[in-house]
Amino acid sequence: MSMLITPWFRNIFTDLFGGLMNFQDHPECASHELRVVDCLEAYGTYHGKTKCRVLLDDFRECVWKDKQVQRMTIMSMERARQYHDGERPKEGLWAKAPRADSY
Repeated sequence: MSMLITPWFRNIFTDLFGGLMNFQDHPECASHELRVVDCLEAYGTYHGKTKCRVLLDDFRECVWKDKQVQRMTIMSMERARQYHDGERPKEGLWAKAPRADSY
C-alpha cells in the first residue's frame, strides 16, 4: 500500500499543515474518507493499517482510480489489436466524442 497514514518525518510544519488536505469537497470520495478516518480513530494508526485495510484500499481506489485506468488501458489495447488484425474498421475504432458542453 503506497498511501501513507502518518508522515515519515514529523516536524512543526507537518503538525500545522498536515490536516489541511482532505477529500471532503469531492462528492464521490467524501464518504470513503469519513469511514477511513472513523476506523483509524477507533483502532489507531498502528492497528488501523491491518484492521482498516479494506476501507483504505477503497479510499485509495476512489482517489486514484487505478482499476478504472487499468480497464481503459486494456480496452484501448484490445481495440488497437482488433484494428491491426482487421476485425474492426478504422471508422469504428473509437466512438464519437461528446459535445464540448455536454458535461
